[in-house]
Amino acid sequence: MDPGETEWRSAVLIRPMLLALLGDYGLLLAGLRARMSQPLSAGTSQLDLFVSLVLVGAVQFAVFSVIARKRLRSNAGEPAARARLYFLLRAVASEAIGLCGMLIGLHGGPVFQPIVLFALALAAILVCAPTREAWQNALRLAESQNP
Repeated sequence: MDPGETEWRSAVLIRPMLLALLGDYGLLLAGLRARMSQPLSAGTSQLDLFVSLVLVGAVQFAVFSVIARKRLRSNAGEPAARARLYFLLRAVASEAIGLCGMLIGLHGGPVFQPIVLFALALAAILVCAPTREAWQNALRLAESQNP
């Protein structure tokens, strides 16, 4: 098995784990909210907090995507390792959006707010999945080494 295939397989393995964690967040949040007698809100508008977390998640994903692409095109390290890092950085940013959903849910926001953030995290995880075609494109960019 060539090194590129090994790197691709390790990048693919992270996706089911991230999806499982997203489900865990939802289950944990549902259990915790069922036990809460009152929201943890300290006066911040729930809508303001929700909008802020959506924006933070979107900006974070965008910034991580830019950083990942720059790293992918750099000359540092092996091309297959840079391709793997490209997918992993974007996956981590996707998962952080799910954590924002957990935060808003624990803060006592309406149920639709964490669901929206969980859905955005799920969409981001699926968008940045290392399919074979996406992997080949990333590897091609890494091998071109255009800083």
